[in-house]
Amino acid sequence: MLGGSVPSPSVPGFVKGGVECWRIRAGEQTIILIMTKYEEIKEAAVAGERLFRERQNRCLQYGVLLWRNFASYCGIPSDQIRMWRWNGSNAEPVFEDAEAGYLFAPAGAMKFDEESQSWRFGLQIRLGALGWVLCRFGVADSDGKALVEVAGNKARVVDFSDENQRKGLYDYVVEVIKECYREGNPRQTIGFSLPAVEGNEVEPEEK
Repeated sequence: MLGGSVPSPSVPGFVKGGVECWRIRAGEQTIILIMTKYEEIKEAAVAGERLFRERQNRCLQYGVLLWRNFASYCGIPSDQIRMWRWNGSNAEPVFEDAEAGYLFAPAGAMKFDEESQSWRFGLQIRLGALGWVLCRFGVADSDGKALVEVAGNKARVVDFSDENQRKGLYDYVVEVIKECYREGNPRQTIGFSLPAVEGNEVEPEEK
């Protein structure tokens, strides 16, 4: 039973005739309670919410690794990399920086995308007078491992506890970013800015 209206079952529930039941000990008596279909629905909803939050927490940890450890691996100064919030594929803007003087933490930047069942965010790397580059990410959980999408490319499974897999992912992200500069005309999956004539940064046409 849900909602705490009866004592907690003293033994696990069991199924009899397709109906979930619980044994409740009340003194020397054992009372068998039958769970209603409504209570079964509520129980399933509670379990589903718990599983979703567990997935979310794991994905937030993946976001932290992609932010902090990627910066450390690449030698990016901590003040030159920022998380941007994903507002939705049809939002304007799709990605957004925090207000001046603030930084987005993973919990603020990473938003759930129902279509892909992943948490999305952007990483902005500032390049001084050269402008900046913004790379978009999507992360999901796959049996305790990360499913990482980089700049709209096919997602790849990464075990963040494996150093070689972590390095492989970080090297891949670097190559994706470098490739857009090699072509001289960045793909739309990566937003970036170039210095204006006066030396100021300009907004990319599309983020």
